[in-house]
Amino acid sequence: HNIDTSLLSDMFAPTSPEQWKKNPQEWLTTVDIQKVMSQWEKADKDFKFLGPSPIDYDTHQVFGECVWEEICKFDIKDTIKKGKKKIGLIFNLDKHTQPGSHWVALYIDIPKEKIYYFDSYGDDIPKQIHKFAKIVKQQGAGINMDFDIKINKKRHQYSESECGMYSLYFIIQLIHDTHFKTFQLEKVP
Repeated sequence: HNIDTSLLSDMFAPTSPEQWKKNPQEWLTTVDIQKVMSQWEKADKDFKFLGPSPIDYDTHQVFGECVWEEICKFDIKDTIKKGKKKIGLIFNLDKHTQPGSHWVALYIDIPKEKIYYFDSYGDDIPKQIHKFAKIVKQQGAGINMDFDIKINKKRHQYSESECGMYSLYFIIQLIHDTHFKTFQLEKVP
């Protein structure tokens, strides 16, 4: 059978990384996360993914650009003009010069005027990510939107290797309109 490979990559989950066969506790890489989120961008025209990014996304490089320019230049008004209503971000809590430590997620629901932060350990929002959330809130205020920032405090993860999967799951569930309270009340399996 001749199967269009682009159809396969759009319709099914990406193949598991080779390193998982040798080490099932291996973390998701930025490439793994990007592949999954790219599929969701194709599947849902209202969704835009920014990242995955290191925590120091707004650190300026030698030539003046940010580590993650797309996040530094994010503009809620332009995003709305482009027809996007759901914005997902996944951050690693390490800086861009470090190997990576823990994935967390941020989700902006434009119609509901909500910004949701999720850490599978239930930890508070780091100041760098909170800074971005406050920028979005300020941009929203400039166009008569009152974004509310909600932070998950429930611990879901008790081991060390699934934080990327939890972050992906969180964003995918919110794309499907799962209520944020679900993550605060029920432990994700």
